[in-house]
Amino acid sequence: MKLLMAIAMLLFPLPLGRAEQRGVADTSRHFQAAKQAQKEGKFEEAIVGYTEALRLNPQLAEAHNNVALCYFQLGKYEQSIEAFRKALKLRPDLSGANLFLGLSLFRTNRAREAIAPLQNAVRLNPREQQGWHALGLSYMTLGESDKAIPALLESARLAPRDPEALYALGLGAMKLSISAFEELKRGDPDSFRVHQLLAYTYEAQDELDRAIEEYHTVLRLKPGLPGIHESIGHLYLKKQDEERAIEQFQQELKVDPYNVWASLELGRVFMKRGAVDRALEYLEETVRHNPDLVEAHQALARGFLARNNTDKAIAHFKTAIRLDPKLESAHYELGQLYRRLGRLAEASAELEIFEKLKAKKMSQEKSSSSPP
Repeated sequence: MKLLMAIAMLLFPLPLGRAEQRGVADTSRHFQAAKQAQKEGKFEEAIVGYTEALRLNPQLAEAHNNVALCYFQLGKYEQSIEAFRKALKLRPDLSGANLFLGLSLFRTNRAREAIAPLQNAVRLNPREQQGWHALGLSYMTLGESDKAIPALLESARLAPRDPEALYALGLGAMKLSISAFEELKRGDPDSFRVHQLLAYTYEAQDELDRAIEEYHTVLRLKPGLPGIHESIGHLYLKKQDEERAIEQFQQELKVDPYNVWASLELGRVFMKRGAVDRALEYLEETVRHNPDLVEAHQALARGFLARNNTDKAIAHFKTAIRLDPKLESAHYELGQLYRRLGRLAEASAELEIFEKLKAKKMSQEKSSSSPP
């Protein structure tokens, strides 16, 4: 009884007469019984209790909200919408009521109406991932992908391993891409950009020959466009055709001498072929143009190691690690080099870091593959 009166004092803080006190106590009793039933999943029973509490005090926003939640759990969205609106009329700052009103509207195919309460929900609680997710889906349902993407990005940021959040973001980005592509085709169907986008699409679908064909069409329509020979070169590498890849990367460097990805791939290909000196030329050119390219420093370290220039190899391994401290392979290779040189303490330190990074990665992969 003391607990019920304490709750009543919170809900009805003004001084009350004896009859009113009994009414307050009855309201509190019905409210608490309903709350317990709701907690136990007895939603129909909870609705009865909350309804009785509301009969005694129709201004109880929390009771309207909880009735609405019970209806939502039962899939009775029309009733939940009505109850959430009553709650929000009394307490517009209830973030949960805004969220679930938006969800109820969305599930009854009223995406346009869902947007306002969902915007309120994320304004009141910016970390409400479900609100951002539903807001993005609402915009996407309305064909407004440009508005959907920011909401879906925030949803994915708040839940970076949630497959539903990532799927929605990917779908939204794809729809926006398709929309932009259709506009491009309508505006200029013979544009080289149309064929460039088609090439990207075929490449993503692993249709390498069709992608190469589209890239060549781009070059026919727009000779000397930077990046195209490089893209073709990567496709030839996927096809295990190193000769044609080399030719394309070299063509790219004639178009754009600063294309570090073309020079990096040439360095890697020549290293693989055992042409170490030629590989080093391309790799050194790469780091001249981009001193912060981790892959180039690691490749250079391997090249100098092949030439037994251990000092330069160590220097480039260290640079790669400075740029990316989590680069497992660089720690491992540097540790093995130190061991070969008899620098055992340094070898042990690098290999210990490697083992820790490897264990952490395995733990993360195991966790991400586990069911939610």
